[in-house]
Amino acid sequence: MKIVSPVEQMSGECLLFLAGWGMDPIPFSDLAAPKSDLIFCYDYQEIDIGSLHNLSTQYEKIHLIAWSMGVWVGAHLFSKVPNFLASATAVNGTLSPIDERCGLSKTAYRAMLDNFSSTALNGFYDEMFSKQSERERFSDHCPRRSPRNIHRELEILYEQFLHHGPALDIYDRKIVGTQDRIFSARNQARAWGRGNCEILPVAHFPFYTWNGLIEHTEFK
Repeated sequence: MKIVSPVEQMSGECLLFLAGWGMDPIPFSDLAAPKSDLIFCYDYQEIDIGSLHNLSTQYEKIHLIAWSMGVWVGAHLFSKVPNFLASATAVNGTLSPIDERCGLSKTAYRAMLDNFSSTALNGFYDEMFSKQSERERFSDHCPRRSPRNIHRELEILYEQFLHHGPALDIYDRKIVGTQDRIFSARNQARAWGRGNCEILPVAHFPFYTWNGLIEHTEFK
């Protein structure tokens, strides 16, 4: 797991963001900056809490926002360290991401894994958005990772989920996008329980709609 931290600590609180598969900080670089220090995590070829342990000595409060496959990664990591987080928000992901009823179908995941290409990756990016203007904005800020590197991450996430299975629920807020074409709103609502999640009219990648990571994920 790669971690990008601020050069200098500026706040007593931090926003810990766990991105989805295939990402890096580039697509998020022109969003409105959060008021707290931002720590950005991505590339889950190794899933280990590692240096994140030290955050509890640096910050009074740590607020987690996990998106897409980052939802499972975050729950897998932080269910082992109770009281580490002041708040935890899941955005368009579930605790069982490879699951016919509560995530992506195993067939669809395997198809992406077995038939991966730059064309398939661009097709996935297309599906993350419901507005062409936002897709074009993403195209101008595409992750700068090689297709081989992204494919390897997809493979490792598959292996890790099969090994560990569904994660424990650590989230006090769950946001489900009705326009999500990656993790369907139906499966997300089924996974969390319809009464336990907030359903909003956003696509899988909602951050350009919100113009930030926290417009709809305010700390509680």
